[in-house]
Amino acid sequence: MKSYLLLITTLVFSFHTFASNNHKPKNTLSVDSVTIPHSNLRFENDGNIYPKQGDFTIASYVLMSSESGERWATITFKNESSGQRFLSKDHVMAIFADGARRTPKSLRQRLDGHENLTVTLFFGKHKFPILSIFTDHSY
Repeated sequence: MKSYLLLITTLVFSFHTFASNNHKPKNTLSVDSVTIPHSNLRFENDGNIYPKQGDFTIASYVLMSSESGERWATITFKNESSGQRFLSKDHVMAIFADGARRTPKSLRQRLDGHENLTVTLFFGKHKFPILSIFTDHSY
Protein backbone atom coordinates (compact mmCIF):
# COMPACT_ATOMS: atom_id res chain seq x y z
CA MET A 1 0.00 0.00 0.00
CA LYS A 2 2.88 2.36 0.87
CA SER A 3 4.55 1.83 -2.50
CA TYR A 4 1.22 2.36 -4.29
CA LEU A 5 0.76 5.72 -2.49
CA LEU A 6 4.34 6.72 -3.27
CA LEU A 7 3.84 5.82 -6.94
CA ILE A 8 0.65 7.93 -7.20
CA THR A 9 2.30 10.88 -5.44
CA THR A 10 5.30 10.68 -7.80
CA LEU A 11 3.06 10.48 -10.88
CA VAL A 12 0.96 13.47 -9.78
CA PHE A 13 4.08 15.54 -9.06
CA SER A 14 5.67 14.53 -12.38
CA PHE A 15 2.52 15.40 -14.34
CA HIS A 16 2.25 18.78 -12.60
CA THR A 17 5.92 19.56 -13.36
CA PHE A 18 5.50 18.47 -17.00
CA ALA A 19 2.30 20.50 -17.42
CA SER A 20 3.77 23.68 -15.96
CA ASN A 21 6.95 23.45 -18.06
CA ASN A 22 5.37 22.43 -21.36
CA HIS A 23 2.13 24.36 -21.45
CA LYS A 24 3.41 27.85 -20.85
CA PRO A 25 1.55 30.30 -23.11
CA LYS A 26 3.74 31.51 -25.97
CA ASN A 27 2.38 35.04 -25.59
CA THR A 28 3.59 35.46 -21.99
CA LEU A 29 6.03 38.38 -21.86
CA SER A 30 9.53 38.15 -20.44
CA VAL A 31 11.73 41.11 -19.63
CA ASP A 32 14.72 41.33 -21.98
CA SER A 33 17.85 41.93 -19.95
CA VAL A 34 20.02 44.04 -22.26
CA THR A 35 19.33 47.61 -23.36
CA ILE A 36 21.79 49.57 -25.44
CA PRO A 37 21.70 53.37 -25.77
CA HIS A 38 20.60 54.27 -29.31
CA SER A 39 23.65 56.50 -29.75
CA ASN A 40 25.95 53.43 -29.45
CA LEU A 41 24.32 51.56 -32.36
CA ARG A 42 25.71 52.07 -35.86
CA PHE A 43 23.26 50.30 -38.18
CA GLU A 44 22.86 51.66 -41.71
CA ASN A 45 19.76 53.81 -42.14
CA ASP A 46 19.39 53.73 -45.92
CA GLY A 47 15.70 54.65 -45.69
CA ASN A 48 16.56 57.74 -43.61
CA ILE A 49 13.98 56.67 -41.01
CA TYR A 50 13.77 58.81 -37.89
CA PRO A 51 11.14 59.61 -35.28
CA LYS A 52 9.01 62.73 -35.69
CA GLN A 53 10.41 65.83 -34.03
CA GLY A 54 8.79 66.71 -30.74
CA ASP A 55 9.35 67.89 -27.20
CA PHE A 56 9.57 64.40 -25.70
CA THR A 57 12.47 62.62 -24.07
CA ILE A 58 12.62 59.10 -22.68
CA ALA A 59 13.37 58.91 -18.96
CA SER A 60 13.50 55.08 -18.90
CA TYR A 61 12.24 51.96 -20.62
CA VAL A 62 11.97 48.22 -20.15
CA LEU A 63 11.97 45.89 -23.16
CA MET A 64 9.81 42.76 -23.22
CA SER A 65 9.18 39.93 -25.66
CA SER A 66 7.25 36.69 -25.98
CA GLU A 67 8.25 33.31 -27.41
CA SER A 68 5.91 33.98 -30.33
CA GLY A 69 7.94 37.07 -31.33
CA GLU A 70 5.83 39.88 -29.86
CA ARG A 71 7.92 42.94 -29.00
CA TRP A 72 6.78 45.35 -26.27
CA ALA A 73 8.28 48.20 -24.26
CA THR A 74 7.19 50.02 -21.12
CA ILE A 75 8.44 53.57 -21.61
CA THR A 76 8.41 56.68 -19.41
CA PHE A 77 8.24 59.84 -21.52
CA LYS A 78 8.78 63.41 -20.36
CA ASN A 79 7.26 66.46 -22.05
CA GLU A 80 10.19 68.91 -22.00
CA SER A 81 7.93 71.80 -23.02
CA SER A 82 6.15 74.05 -20.54
CA GLY A 83 3.00 73.71 -22.64
CA GLN A 84 0.62 70.87 -23.38
CA ARG A 85 1.72 68.50 -26.18
CA PHE A 86 0.31 65.40 -27.90
CA LEU A 87 2.57 62.36 -27.99
CA SER A 88 1.94 60.11 -31.01
CA LYS A 89 3.39 56.84 -32.24
CA ASP A 90 5.56 58.71 -34.73
CA HIS A 91 7.51 60.42 -31.90
CA VAL A 92 9.09 57.15 -30.72
CA MET A 93 10.99 54.41 -32.52
CA ALA A 94 12.51 51.02 -31.74
CA ILE A 95 15.64 49.66 -33.34
CA PHE A 96 15.87 45.89 -33.68
CA ALA A 97 18.90 43.58 -33.69
CA ASP A 98 18.80 43.38 -37.50
CA GLY A 99 18.86 47.19 -37.83
CA ALA A 100 15.14 47.53 -38.62
CA ARG A 101 13.36 50.59 -37.24
CA ARG A 102 9.68 50.61 -36.25
CA THR A 103 7.20 52.83 -34.49
CA PRO A 104 4.70 51.29 -32.07
CA LYS A 105 1.35 50.08 -33.40
CA SER A 106 -0.57 52.87 -31.65
CA LEU A 107 -0.04 55.79 -29.29
CA ARG A 108 -1.87 59.08 -28.79
CA GLN A 109 -1.59 60.76 -25.39
CA ARG A 110 -1.85 64.33 -24.16
CA LEU A 111 0.85 65.46 -21.76
CA ASP A 112 0.78 68.70 -19.80
CA GLY A 113 3.90 70.84 -19.55
CA HIS A 114 6.83 68.96 -17.95
CA GLU A 115 4.57 65.95 -17.31
CA ASN A 116 5.93 62.39 -17.16
CA LEU A 117 3.89 59.49 -18.53
CA THR A 118 4.54 55.75 -18.52
CA VAL A 119 2.92 53.61 -21.21
CA THR A 120 3.31 50.05 -22.49
CA LEU A 121 3.58 49.91 -26.28
CA PHE A 122 3.38 47.08 -28.80
CA PHE A 123 5.93 47.14 -31.64
CA GLY A 124 4.54 44.14 -33.51
CA LYS A 125 5.99 40.70 -34.08
CA HIS A 126 9.58 40.47 -35.22
CA LYS A 127 12.19 37.71 -35.45
CA PHE A 128 14.83 39.92 -33.83
CA PRO A 129 14.60 41.55 -30.37
CA ILE A 130 14.44 45.29 -29.74
CA LEU A 131 17.84 46.71 -28.76
CA SER A 132 16.89 50.31 -28.06
CA ILE A 133 14.02 52.83 -27.95
CA PHE A 134 14.53 56.46 -28.92
CA THR A 135 12.97 59.83 -29.79
CA ASP A 136 14.39 62.67 -31.87
CA HIS A 137 16.15 63.92 -28.70
CA SER A 138 18.27 60.76 -28.51
CA TYR A 139 20.75 61.80 -31.22
